[in-house]
Amino acid sequence: MNGPVIVVGDIVADLVAAISDRPPEWRSDSPPVVAVAGGTVGNVACALARLGADVEVLSAIGGDPFGALVARTLEAERVGTSLLERVDDKFTLVVIAVVGPDIDRFLWIHPSRDAAPWARSFGAADAAAVRSARWVHASGSALEEPTLGATILATMQTAREAGVPVSLDLNIRPHGEGVSDHYWSRLRAAVDLADVVLGSSEDEVTAIAGIDDPAGAGIALAGDDRAVVVRLGPDGALAITGGRFGPVATPIAVPGHRVEVASTLGAGDVFDAGFISAMLDGASFVDAVRHGNTVAAVSCTGEGSYSAVTPE
Repeated sequence: MNGPVIVVGDIVADLVAAISDRPPEWRSDSPPVVAVAGGTVGNVACALARLGADVEVLSAIGGDPFGALVARTLEAERVGTSLLERVDDKFTLVVIAVVGPDIDRFLWIHPSRDAAPWARSFGAADAAAVRSARWVHASGSALEEPTLGATILATMQTAREAGVPVSLDLNIRPHGEGVSDHYWSRLRAAVDLADVVLGSSEDEVTAIAGIDDPAGAGIALAGDDRAVVVRLGPDGALAITGGRFGPVATPIAVPGHRVEVASTLGAGDVFDAGFISAMLDGASFVDAVRHGNTVAAVSCTGEGSYSAVTPE
């Protein structure tokens, strides 16, 4: 396949304010706010494009200024928008993020329901594009949404049937107090359709496997049909082969990199982009995980999710 990488899920407008510490009270010297296309889909797509990949986003924006911002950012980053629909009667999903090296990040999402990406359905033109893709990457963050969740699964199913490699970042983002039975069901269906499952150790891979040990959880998710990458934050990742990437093997610990951190926002998404980019360039599975670690570490030195990522 010589087509693009297709990234499917909920695209958002990120409004990011970077601060060095938590302000004791409201003050007038507020930090500047950077507005870009982001979220799990935007971060992966833009980082992939910066790494030299041909990328398309399968999602939707609203007919509002934030939607226009997302479209402009994607075009400036050389991300294709032929599969990006505009839904004029819905609002673009917006995430307001306050980040910094010495604080817990704060995220606010608007609207909490009925945003434009969640109305994105799957059609014949989408199916044709997916069949000619070089790789499909899906985000699990919106699988709970009825329409977009079905679109994500249909995209993965179509790719799998066409022999297109499929990766899934679990990106478990529950609404309310916990993960609903419906969301768990959708997540497990997506895992079954993935050639590679990626996720953070403590709150994603161990949670869906029902096993506290990250290595054991990764092995449980891997098998004849898929490989697994367990991200360990600054400690790197565990690479577990399976499926098209070879027989299931003992997890290989791939160490991370120590850097001066400005922000960890989007680091997992950028890891995914580095991993996919290396796989497209013919790297081995473990070397692709190593490249994901490197690119994610570089991303943490910038205040935006992918602002520090370069082809080098």
